[in-house]
Amino acid sequence: MRSQNCLLTLVSLSSLLITSFPVEGAIINPPELRSRSERKILQAPFLFKAKKLAKEASSRQSNFLVVVAQANEDDFGKAQAMSEIADQLASLGKIDQALQLAGEIKDESYKNQALSRIAYQLASLGKIDQALQLAGEIKDESYKNWALNRITQELALLGKIDQALQLAGEIKDESYKNEALIIIAGELTSAGKIDQALQLAREIKDESLKNSALIIIAGKLVSAGKIDQALQLTSEIKDESPKNSVLIFIAGALASVGKIDQALQLAGEIKDESSKNWALSRIAGALASVGKIDQALQLTREIKDESSKNSALRNIVYQLASSGKIDQALQLARQIKPESRINIALSVTAVQLASSQKFDQALQLARQIKDESGKNSALMDIASLLASSGKIDQALEVAQTLENKFSQAWVMARIADELISAEQTERASRFLNQALEIVEAN
Repeated sequence: MRSQNCLLTLVSLSSLLITSFPVEGAIINPPELRSRSERKILQAPFLFKAKKLAKEASSRQSNFLVVVAQANEDDFGKAQAMSEIADQLASLGKIDQALQLAGEIKDESYKNQALSRIAYQLASLGKIDQALQLAGEIKDESYKNWALNRITQELALLGKIDQALQLAGEIKDESYKNEALIIIAGELTSAGKIDQALQLAREIKDESLKNSALIIIAGKLVSAGKIDQALQLTSEIKDESPKNSVLIFIAGALASVGKIDQALQLAGEIKDESSKNWALSRIAGALASVGKIDQALQLTREIKDESSKNSALRNIVYQLASSGKIDQALQLARQIKPESRINIALSVTAVQLASSQKFDQALQLARQIKDESGKNSALMDIASLLASSGKIDQALEVAQTLENKFSQAWVMARIADELISAEQTERASRFLNQALEIVEAN
């Protein structure tokens, strides 16, 4: 059982852990992976076995309860596991099995949680009527409101605005209702119905949530190239902090379409010094993205805030590395302060390159990282991205270069996860066995 649990933990972690760009500190180190493995040793088998069983014939429904019975002895643990498995089954379209399992949950709270999630999955599959029927059966008001909120959002995303607005009116919890209205306002904006979107946003009583709606509308206007209209809208945002965030976004958008002078003028009008620096950083990044490295560097020198300057430098480093100028990228990275941030910047940049399918440059840059932990983390993430791109042999090559054995095992499990998704189960099994051997040997 120990071996099986270790193996399932690895596979479950490989699907649960994601890489986030370009946030610093998002890369997970092997010791942390190991501690997470220990903490998740009970939960991991639930999710992995659920995925596996859900892909098999519906005639094996009885196995779901067997999994739970074997997984945990106490009723609370079983209820939690059953709720998680029901959610997994619903996400895979196995609605009947999910409902059957949810019906067996004795704990009312977890049963309502399972039903609300199934209702959401039904809505995401476009089965709105069935989702609404199920939501009506949920006894707990909080879970029912959550389900109605999610169904409303799905209706909005499907373009069924009138139905979404009608359903939003049935949500009793004001927070969930306003959250749904924000999404509807955003979709109205995307559909070009700006006036209706603004009217809806202005009807939200909570000032903070109203600002959120206006920010989303402004952001979508910028994305649609309607920058002047977005600028005009910022005057309605009362809170200075989110307003500055929108202005930073607009400055970056102006710069990205070549309107550098207008972007710089807008940045100069931002009163908050920190926000102004971030706007300049975005403009510098936009300049670098179109190959204007010298201009980007000149602007970066004007940025007083260290964090904003580092962000600009990272963007320029990325562009240099992306074009194959690794030595120049490394030289510029050394300007990042403090020195401890240099390796983080290189690691994040390497993973960004890999996420853009520029694997050769990513590997070349990652191998230049002096900090062994940072290098290891970057190579792990690059190997993971190689695997998810179907480049299994290359991912394996990278894994074999990792000095940390637990990192090797993690990559092996990630490769196996991709192979399972591709229904190459025999090959996946070999990788999982290798991962297990590494874990048990260490």
